Amino acid sequence: MPKCIGNWGGVTGKIKALHIKGIIYVESNDLNEAQSAADEIRKEVENWLNPKLMRYYNHLRGYIELKRHNIAEAIAYFEEATALLPFQYDPDGDEHAPFYEGLALAFYEAGNLERAREWYEKILSLTSGRILHGDIYAESS
Repeated sequence: MPKCIGNWGGVTGKIKALHIKGIIYVESNDLNEAQSAADEIRKEVENWLNPKLMRYYNHLRGYIELKRHNIAEAIAYFEEATALLPFQYDPDGDEHAPFYEGLALAFYEAGNLERAREWYEKILSLTSGRILHGDIYAESS
């Protein structure tokens, strides 16, 4: 990992950077590297004082399982990730939209359109939890 990633916001910044790196690997169909990034996230969180940061591990694992067509496992990981989200108005609370989108997509892939719609509607109802994610907000409407 580049030195700059480790210095980007301390441990939390490193975990967020690993999460982004893992998502890029998923989108590139490199699931082994995505899993390596997830494993690094898990290790960092286990050595840190904030277990709620495990949401990044669960979110990334959700996308890995979705890509592997293990929909039930993906849903379970995404549900665990959303359960660990901070309050929407928290300084780190602008992550709700991408986390909700993962769960909505998994329900859609499972053919459960009602639950998918429910999660997309939750994106629309966000106030500050979507500020930096206008693309997700626009796609969910």
